[in-house]
Order: sequence, then C-alpha cells, then structure tokens
Amino acid sequence: LAAWREEQAFMVGVADRLKSTVVDLPVRVGKLLEREKELQKKLEKAISGAGGGLAGVEAQVSGAKLFFGFLAEADAAALKPLADKKLAELGPLGFVVLAASVDGEDGPKASLLALAGKDAARTLSAGAFVKAATGAFGGRGGGKADFAQGGGGDLGRFSAWAGGGIGALKAWAEAGGQ
Repeated sequence: LAAWREEQAFMVGVADRLKSTVVDLPVRVGKLLEREKELQKKLEKAISGAGGGLAGVEAQVSGAKLFFGFLAEADAAALKPLADKKLAELGPLGFVVLAASVDGEDGPKASLLALAGKDAARTLSAGAFVKAATGAFGGRGGGKADFAQGGGGDLGRFSAWAGGGIGALKAWAEAGGQ
C-alpha cells in the first residue's frame, strides 16, 4: 500500500510539472514527444545548413562582420552550436547574435546569445552587447568579450526588439561596441 501511495504521489507530481492531470498524462507526454521530434528535425536541418542554413541579416561595421538571426522557436541548448557554425563562416572578425523564443518552465521566454570572433572581440564585447540588449526588453544577461547570453523579460518587447535587431546591433557597433 505504501508503494502504491508513493507511485501515486509521483504521478501527481509529474502531472503538475507537465500542467496536466494524471488521467491525461499519456496524451500530454505523447504531444511532448512529438514536439521534441519536430524540434530535433528543425535543429538538425539548421545545423547541417540544409535549406540555406541559419536565416538572418548580415552587416559590416568597421571591418567587423555582423550577423543577427532570429528563431521563432528554438531549444536553448541549440543556440550555441548554431552560433558557433555561423561564427566559423564569418571568421575572426565575425560577431554573431542569435535571438530566440525558447520553451521555459512557464511557457515561451526570450533568449539571446552573442559570440565574437577573436579579432572582433578586441573592439566588440559580446557581454556588453547582451547586457545592453536585454535591458531593452526587461531581461538580464552578460558574459565575456567573446561569449555572452541572457534572456527573460517581456516576451512582447523582446519580439519587437528582435524585429529591428540588426539595426540595434549596427548602432551599438558603430557607437564603439563596449
């Protein structure tokens, strides 16, 4: 009887975590597995460069090659490999920013990641950019000159900010990037 009660308590905990009922758990888990499979396919396609690779906008400021990409839905863990791949394409003067809406515990949330190539990091700090950018939508973030991440804040303000992301990135780089 004690084992059964423990099992029931565990199932109720799982159901609460998945915002479901114990009875609906099989359906909810099935939907989550389908969603995971769908996102994994999108990630593999983006990483492999299929379909034109990562979509975004490029610009150049004082020799630095800027790239701003927005992913409407992404796995937070997938952002770094995508950014690494794009930075490898741009080279040591590259500066990559990826903005994405990622799944959080309480629904979608803003996520921002910036990488600077070896030469770009001398004048453009990824940490400074993320700190300034996340402030625009009420989030938080920071990091080092070559790598930074942040997020949170108001998702609506984030989406509006991300819509003009390359403009914000260019203006920041033109102002000195620190």
